[in-house]
Amino acid sequence: MMSRSLFLVDYLFLAVFFQCLGPCLCQSPSPQWTWGFPPSTSQFTECESLSVLVFPGDSYTPQPPFYMMAYEVNGPTTSSFLGSDPNSLSWQINHAAGAQLLLYVVDAGGVPGGVAGSVYTIQSGSTSSCHSTSSASPVEIRSAATTITTCNSLEFAFGGGTLPYTVTILVTNLSGPSVNLTLGPDDNEYTWIDMVDPAQAGVLLGS
Repeated sequence: MMSRSLFLVDYLFLAVFFQCLGPCLCQSPSPQWTWGFPPSTSQFTECESLSVLVFPGDSYTPQPPFYMMAYEVNGPTTSSFLGSDPNSLSWQINHAAGAQLLLYVVDAGGVPGGVAGSVYTIQSGSTSSCHSTSSASPVEIRSAATTITTCNSLEFAFGGGTLPYTVTILVTNLSGPSVNLTLGPDDNEYTWIDMVDPAQAGVLLGS
């Protein structure tokens, strides 16, 4: 089994987990529907608006309106309204240059269209007036581990913020969050088993 570096940051969120090898890998059903950007999209620039495409599944048609969930590494999470017309959806990038984002889109019923296959880095733009702000009290996430080993458990401790804590883990190319739960009213620890395959990266968030 292989190990990899883990980067902890005392803010709302935790840094990216990088890929690994091993026999216990993330398993997830295919998303019920999918989404994406036009093939001509080559760069993600702060405050720029991008078209978003949605594609119905074999047995499920996503219901408007649609929302972009953008999870920034070591930064805020934003939920942005994309529109109600599936043929005319647009997302304004309201994160600053240098931000690394993991994205997924949900429909009106909260059904995700799958997590993006990449972590996107935002480029500098001509304006920064659209940036999101967060008034939430920061949550501190701690772990004694400095590396992650595939199939082994990893313990996290949470402090600050407001209880109960919510834990979300996103992994690229999965149908939706692989973990999305709220801890007990007095709990401040969570144990996760690393199941990320070689082609995937992920983000753990605490709020």
